[in-house]
Amino acid sequence: MKKPCVVCGKAFNPYRSTSITCGAECQAVYRNRYEAARRDVRATERRQRRATDPEWAERCREATRKSRAKRRSNAEIVAKERERRLQRYAADAKYRAAILKRQHERYQPRPITAATCQVCGASFAKAGNANVRTCGPECRRELKRETQRRYVVSHPGRRAESSEKYRTNNREKCLDATMRHRSENLERYRMHAREAARAKRAASRLGIPSLLYTAMKIASQQQESDNAPSLHTD
Repeated sequence: MKKPCVVCGKAFNPYRSTSITCGAECQAVYRNRYEAARRDVRATERRQRRATDPEWAERCREATRKSRAKRRSNAEIVAKERERRLQRYAADAKYRAAILKRQHERYQPRPITAATCQVCGASFAKAGNANVRTCGPECRRELKRETQRRYVVSHPGRRAESSEKYRTNNREKCLDATMRHRSENLERYRMHAREAARAKRAASRLGIPSLLYTAMKIASQQQESDNAPSLHTD
């Protein structure tokens, strides 16, 4: 059943009953309005509390004064250090020569050397001793995915703990990102929902939990891919 978008008014098919915007653009507009309204509400609450709680208002003013004093102190330290270096640069010939030499070495063209891609084994050229291990963006992404897979295997549970901690501390941000991703990939989510429903029905026919059935299916697919003939030749 279609419903009107709260931003543009266009009718759309909601992914879930709580959807109120038709897409990512309208969701961003709505989120900006919502954040602006929240800022106004918080500002009003702070003004009211300052008026009714003098002790809290004084603590806020003291914290503001300390923050401003710290910023001024840091700026003064940076300015003094810069002035000291400029004076030393003007007065000390050895220091000036060392600075110029370091700048000259930094901007010297680095020699081109040959390297081997760690993913596909192709040869490519790199500048100097740069830590470049792949020949292009595709291999770089594949190496990153492989590194992440190895980390997950060698550190079981750590990724789940960090993800759960992030979701707990950023609940609204994660919810907004999930809603935006679902609105942009509606057909993909519907396909996953249909696959999950089929897996649930198949698991009920076998008399096993759906999670176990999914794990067995993934293991079977992985075994088939491992047994498939490789296209790479030594």
